[in-house]
Amino acid sequence: MTISRLVRNGAIAISCAIALTGLVAAWGIAKVRVGGPLQIDIDRSGELIADILPPPAYIIEAYLSASLIVVQPGDVARQEARLKTLRKDYDSRIAYWKASGLPDDMRRQVARDVDPPARRFWSSVEQGLLPAARAGDATAVRRHFAAAAEAYQQHRDAVDALVRAANAYRAEVTETADATLLTVSVMLAIFAVAVVALVCAAVLVIRHRAIVPLARIAGTTEALAEGRDAAIEGLDRTDEIGTLARAIASFCRAAQSSHERDKANAENKMRIAQTLADILGKMAEGDLRNRVDADLPPEYHAVGTNLNHAVGNLRSMVQTVIESAGTISSAATQIAGASASLAGRTEASAAAVEQVSSAVAEVDRHSRTALTVAHDGTARAGDARSAVGRGRDLARAAAQAWNNALTVAPP
Repeated sequence: MTISRLVRNGAIAISCAIALTGLVAAWGIAKVRVGGPLQIDIDRSGELIADILPPPAYIIEAYLSASLIVVQPGDVARQEARLKTLRKDYDSRIAYWKASGLPDDMRRQVARDVDPPARRFWSSVEQGLLPAARAGDATAVRRHFAAAAEAYQQHRDAVDALVRAANAYRAEVTETADATLLTVSVMLAIFAVAVVALVCAAVLVIRHRAIVPLARIAGTTEALAEGRDAAIEGLDRTDEIGTLARAIASFCRAAQSSHERDKANAENKMRIAQTLADILGKMAEGDLRNRVDADLPPEYHAVGTNLNHAVGNLRSMVQTVIESAGTISSAATQIAGASASLAGRTEASAAAVEQVSSAVAEVDRHSRTALTVAHDGTARAGDARSAVGRGRDLARAAAQAWNNALTVAPP
């Protein structure tokens, strides 16, 4: 679900909740308002109690008990106890109403018009009627009852006037409550409409100021991610949308710069690769005169320098090898001549050695002959010395031939 749809659904939900709250509030106000069903039920129960139970601030029941004392003198004790209870309840309620939140004129009516006749009634009953009844004085009883009846009538007139004032006050309060209820209801309706209008306005503002720009920025970001050109809106805004748009623009500039750097690096690498390929191709053809003379980027200067240095060293090494090859060729020629001379001398030495071997064999033969002759006896001693002399001469000749062979074939 998109944010726009989420905001729209949220606004609809809030408006429905407000409308439901207004309906519930209207229903509750209608139930508890003055004149409403609950208030009518409360008034009806109060009216029932007022109809069936004499009110304690109205001395009609006390007047009835005083009348029973006159009619039934024998029932004085029970009526006296009842009167004491009624007097206590009367004092309690009169004190309550004097201190209540009633309007001042009504509280003055209670204190000035209703209570004084009742006080006179209680004084006549407690101080005159009851003592006379306990004494059995019927004449005094009737006299004090007449005074009490007169006070009761005055009290009754004051109560009737107070009832009229209370009814007027009640009507006034009811009218004020109805007007207040109407005002509050109208204000609540206005507030509900205003809240709904504010929610709708907020949705429209959020949609116009946030959702739509975010959707456009999302589309722009998607287009940029796919490599397509797209204009970034909201760069001049001072809110969060503007901050986001400027951040995306900054990212785009950084990506563009990175792309340009990557492109430049790729071009440099291609140029360097082509330069290296050319130089290596020339080297493969035997041409070592090429150098890296192109204007390389700073980060590739070391590569060009090292390559030029390597080519120079290789060229120097090849030149040295060529020079050494010439020297070796000259030495080989000299060695070939020396080898031929040595072969000749070797043949001469072999002939000399052959002569020496023949001479040695001859010496050996003569030595053996001399030895044989020596064994023949002293008679042949002279011949032996002669043969030895000849062997000596042959040995000297062999030694001379050996020396000659050594001279011809040097070691």
